[in-house]
Formats: sequence, C-alpha cells, structure tokens
Amino acid sequence: ASMINNPSTNLLRVILIGVGITWGLGIAIAPLLLQTGIHPMPFIFWQALISSIVLSIGVVWHRKRLPLGPRYVLFFAVMALVGNLLPRSLSLAASEHIAVSVRAIMFALIPMISLGFGLLLKVENWRKLAGLGLGFLAMAIITLFGADTAGFSGQTLSFFWFGVMLLAGSLFAFDSNWVKLMMPPAMNPFTVLLGASVFIVILFLPVLAVWPEIWFGLPIDFTGEHGVPTVIFWVVTITSLGAHAGLIFCIDKGGPAFAAQASCIITASGVIWGLIIFQGERLSWPIILALFVVLARVALVNPSRRPQCLQTD
Repeated sequence: ASMINNPSTNLLRVILIGVGITWGLGIAIAPLLLQTGIHPMPFIFWQALISSIVLSIGVVWHRKRLPLGPRYVLFFAVMALVGNLLPRSLSLAASEHIAVSVRAIMFALIPMISLGFGLLLKVENWRKLAGLGLGFLAMAIITLFGADTAGFSGQTLSFFWFGVMLLAGSLFAFDSNWVKLMMPPAMNPFTVLLGASVFIVILFLPVLAVWPEIWFGLPIDFTGEHGVPTVIFWVVTITSLGAHAGLIFCIDKGGPAFAAQASCIITASGVIWGLIIFQGERLSWPIILALFVVLARVALVNPSRRPQCLQTD
C-alpha cells in the first residue's frame, strides 16, 4: 500500500513508459478496427459505458460521488461532446486514410494546439511560442515534402483527411483548456472522467435510436468471423482504460509536468507499432524529420524547466 501511496520515481517512470506504449498501440490498431467493419459510433458508446462502470467502482471505492447540478452538467456535456465524442469519431474516421506514423506525430501536436488556445487568454513566454512554431513546422514538412508516403499504408496523403485529423486534435486541445478553466472545485481526475463517460453514453442514446442500422451489441463472441473484431475491441478498450488510469496516477503522484512527458513516448511508440502492424508503412525522410522536430518541441513546451523526453536522473 505504501508503494502505491508513495511510489518511487523509478516506478512512476515505468508506469509512464507503459502508458506511452499502450496509448501508442491504441493509435496504431485503430485502422484494424474499421477494417473489420465495426462502426466507430457504437464502438465509442460501448467503451464509454464500460469506462463508466469501471470508474464508478473506483469513485465508490474512494468514497466519492459524482456531483450534479447545472454547472457540472454543462462542464461534463462539453467534455463529452467536444473533448471525446466528436474528436474520437473524426480521428477514427481519418485513421484509414493517414499513415499511423503521421497520426502519432499529429497526436503530439495536441499540447501545442492547446497552448495556442491558451495564448488567446494570456501571452506565454518565447520558449513556449517556439514550441508551438515547431509543431507547425513538423506539419509543413510532412505536407510539403512527404505527402506521397504520408497516406495509410504508404499511399499519397489525402489533405481532406489530414485536415479532419487536425480538427480532431484541435478539439482535444480545446477540451484540455476547458478542463483547466472551467473544472468546478473539489473535483478529481476520476470524477471528471466518470462524468464525461456518463454523458457520452447519454448523448449517444438518441443517435443510436435514430440510426439503428449502425448498432451492434457488446462484442463478446470470440468465435468465427466475430473473433477478430471482438479481440480488437477489447484490446483497444483495455489499453485505453489502462493508459488513462496510469496517466491519472502519474499526474496525481508525479505532477502534471512529469506526466506531460508521456506525449513523446506515445508518439514514438505509435510510430514503431505502426511499422510492426502494417507492413505497408514506411518512414520517408520528411516523416522522420517531422518526428524529430515534434519530439524536440517537448523541451520547449513542457512546463518543467529542464529539457525532457524521459528524465534519466
């Protein structure tokens, strides 16, 4: 119990690396999910329902409760719609058109886009502005020099879906600022995630009611033609829950500056998983250069005073 309540720095590093590896896997296998014929809408619904159940157990275990009231309802509803439902749907839809390595790099842009939203409210220092510029430089390198291999499985990049992916990242980034600015007092990360998950389920009910042809039941059939989609569903669901729980643990015990290091691990692992899973993926020099540019930005955008990708001391 003492190890959990007061974990060592090395244990936190191991958990953070695990978060990055599993989250990168989730990015990489998203196209496999769509290739099995699973529609992303009910997939997200079932994930949110499972997350709601698991998080409810955790909240009750810690003798907390989910606060309700007009302020909380608005907070959760915006988180569910803008911070999860819309960007995840867009990201899944774009996954069949953009190389896994490029999507992993674009996920690393979220903190930088978030900074851009923050600049609308308060001017940041030049170091953070430089990090924001590096993010746009990485995207410019891919679009200007690497478009011929930046599509899914090494195809030519679709600029429409590239824009869709950027929009998804922007929505994720907006959500992070929404949480910082609008989170009601006396809330912790678990109640925040639980509230968002519950509202995702609520928002989905009318969608599934008017669009019943996309519906499928909870995937539990591991036999025959249903076996592969079911396995992929549960791998994505479990890795997502595990990564979120690990990240919350690192934020709670190591602080947000320490946990922010996960972004470079997620990006690197997403690229590696993509190369392992999809043999058609290949890293052209513009994609490799953009990867290094994005990873270099961690030292500038991270709130810590020390350059970080993974601390070694």
